[in-house]
Amino acid sequence: MKKLKRRLKIASVLIMTTVFMTPVKAQTKPIEVEIPVHVDANEHVITITSPDAPLPVNRTQTLKNETKSFTVTLYEPKKYHYTLIDRNGQQFKTVIFVWTDNEGELQATISSTQDGEHKTDISFEEPKKEQKTTTYQQPKTGDSTNIQHYILLLMLSLPIILLMIKKRKKKE
Repeated sequence: MKKLKRRLKIASVLIMTTVFMTPVKAQTKPIEVEIPVHVDANEHVITITSPDAPLPVNRTQTLKNETKSFTVTLYEPKKYHYTLIDRNGQQFKTVIFVWTDNEGELQATISSTQDGEHKTDISFEEPKKEQKTTTYQQPKTGDSTNIQHYILLLMLSLPIILLMIKKRKKKE
């Protein structure tokens, strides 16, 4: 009977640990990232959108032969996806990679593509006669489960399970 009670206690501790385990995030100072946009010659109205990231206060800007920036404030390390598009259908897919450095500060880099080609800067030009736009969007699965916690829990409970098996073999 004592063995059964002990096993039930261990099992309940393991179950409670699994159910109530939540990730701990340290509070870090947010980072403001500027997405520079350049327009040559004629006036362009540029709009920034995102399916999963915070947007800047000014989501639309009118530029004519100048460079301006969209400023976004980001609070955690992850990938942020943006699309910059003008009235003519030209668009840039932009990804901001945010990570935490050794001092705990957020750092960021920007990567942009246009029609699948990597671009070093976001520069809108006059539309060409035959411009082809791609409307591919990455599918969303909705699964954001972090399995690292479950693997850690398994690793922590493995010695207890092995100890129980060893005791059982000794008694047999």
